[in-house]
Amino acid sequence: MKKIIVLREEHKICIDGRFIDIEPKVFAVLEYLYVNKDRFVSINELHDQVWDGVMVSDAAVRRCISKLRSAFDDDPKQPKYIQLISKRGYKLICDVHFCTAKKCPTKEQLPTECHYWSEPKKSRNWHKLIQVCTVFTLVMIFIAFIPISNQLTLFEPQQNTSRIGTAHIAFAYALDNQYAYATKLSGEPTFSIMLRDQHRGTDEAVLKGVTWPDAMGFSGSGSTLYVSDVKKGNSGIVSINIQTGETTTIVDKFTFIADIFLPEDDSLLYFVASDDEAHSFNLYQYNVSTAQHRSVIKNPETFIHFFAGAIAPDNQHIALLSYNTLQNTTALEIYSTKEFSKVSHTLIESTVFDLDWLDNEQVILASDKGIQNLSIQGDSRSIIAPQVVHMLSVDKRNQRIHTSNTAQKTSFFYQIPLPLNSKNTKSYYHFSEDINLLVSEIDDNKYIGLARHDDSSEIVSFNNARPNNTNSIYKTVQPITHISHAADAQALAFIEQGKVKIVNYASLHVFSVPLGNVQPQSISLLADGESIYFTARSNSAWHVYYWDGVKVQHQLEGFRYVFESKGQLLLVADDGSLYLRSATGALRTLNKQAQLEANSQITFVDNMVIWTEHDLASVTFHQLDLNNDTFHRSLSIPYDKYATKFYINNENNKLIVKGGSAIQHEEWQSQIKITKKFVLSYVVEALL
Repeated sequence: MKKIIVLREEHKICIDGRFIDIEPKVFAVLEYLYVNKDRFVSINELHDQVWDGVMVSDAAVRRCISKLRSAFDDDPKQPKYIQLISKRGYKLICDVHFCTAKKCPTKEQLPTECHYWSEPKKSRNWHKLIQVCTVFTLVMIFIAFIPISNQLTLFEPQQNTSRIGTAHIAFAYALDNQYAYATKLSGEPTFSIMLRDQHRGTDEAVLKGVTWPDAMGFSGSGSTLYVSDVKKGNSGIVSINIQTGETTTIVDKFTFIADIFLPEDDSLLYFVASDDEAHSFNLYQYNVSTAQHRSVIKNPETFIHFFAGAIAPDNQHIALLSYNTLQNTTALEIYSTKEFSKVSHTLIESTVFDLDWLDNEQVILASDKGIQNLSIQGDSRSIIAPQVVHMLSVDKRNQRIHTSNTAQKTSFFYQIPLPLNSKNTKSYYHFSEDINLLVSEIDDNKYIGLARHDDSSEIVSFNNARPNNTNSIYKTVQPITHISHAADAQALAFIEQGKVKIVNYASLHVFSVPLGNVQPQSISLLADGESIYFTARSNSAWHVYYWDGVKVQHQLEGFRYVFESKGQLLLVADDGSLYLRSATGALRTLNKQAQLEANSQITFVDNMVIWTEHDLASVTFHQLDLNNDTFHRSLSIPYDKYATKFYINNENNKLIVKGGSAIQHEEWQSQIKITKKFVLSYVVEALL
């Protein structure tokens, strides 16, 4: 058996008296093969254990094995050191000694200075367990707005901006504060491009079905959003007209598009991309008026690739991050936009993820050492914040840096347009995670909702632009159910542990309705904010009662739920049969039956009845127009425990439904630019 002497502290090996240097990553592969020398180790296992989950190609793993074989002078066809069996992996088949010596020991020194390598304890994949826990503890990626002082010190974030969905990989800001991002919505295999309405605080999908939107950017005026769509063999750039929603593919047939950036005027667009001919990542310029693109900065070597860029505010310079795949180094390169000649080249001694211009003389970098700023001449460099972020954008007008970071868990609500068979375009609302149900809109962009905490229930008001800043209207340790709203009276009625209470949310005055031992099943508050209809069970039958503010009056029998709207009553029997009592007292049967479950909801407003039915697979919304009994529409969506409840907005043209919590953990965000570098290397390897 062949023998290897390993000088572990020196990262060197001795074979037949030869002294050989080993790269750290190659050395780590050797160590792992030795620890598992009694079995074959697959490429995937080496990737997971030696690279600790960082995305690299199979070719990178094979290169390390090849370098070991080269050091050992091992013939893969007749191996004496490393054996490969197809579909099983690699196995170390030589004898290994670990030495503390600084040079190759002699045979006589082996017993005294060397011993068999003591095996480190095998990993139990604690990092994977931590990642699993992270899914439940570190959630939602947000965009933090960090102001910049003249001394380039960063203050605490002033505002958090949540994002819907999971797997966020790109975002963009416009000068007019427009905001867009890429995400995967629940149940959808491809990405959607979301546009934020800053006034309403809602998000709307302006483009769906995007394979991999690795980069995006707004035109200078903010009228157009450009998004890359990376597909195998045919990557392109799509333009989205913000006003009309019209989409156009302006660039295609590239292997990969790594970044997009634009000057403040709308005439040009720059993008970093690779095509089949170049094999490397170069900078391209797209002319909007001629709809033509051309390569303006080419890399002289195929192993050096641009992966991110930005243009200075005065449009005089372009900053590019380049990655040398042979030396594993990153550099900041500055070019003039007049002749696209190189102005400076600065090596960055850290892992860099993204960049933008602070002003015409300084660049901001997001790196694994924090947020750095550099002068374009390379004579000034400093760490301005310790935060490790992986995407950033400088808002020069408002002196802020937008960055990706971790935030608190949030929930989102989305719209379902009415009538239910109308075009199902969605807008998304960002609310506090505790908000379980919307109760009412009380002002422009202001809502009342029911929040559920671990130890209490609370009725709160909040503005959608600042959903975490809630004002308490009523709080109790008991569950709150069946909330009814009288908008003109600014009052709410609800059931708390079998008791009916009315609260005025302007004065916060709370009144307990004296109903004795009656246990209400449902309630409906009238427009005066004092009178209520309610149902209760007595003598094995359901009854409808009316409270006029003074006394209780019996009205009807045989109905489990009651709802009032403009003098009419919607009545629901135990079997789900629907009845309508007019303001004159006439009772008629409706032609539909509601299959209500314990957590279903039914609502009556302005001659429209909406209710939910559900099974384990789906939730179905039903809409019945009482002006025309033949008008019945329905819409089914995948089952979600939150979707059985809904709120009808003030205009009665949409439902607002909770979509659950949008969960996103920090690990994905930290892979964004690493993934981009991996793809750069992998594409080049595949093409060469």
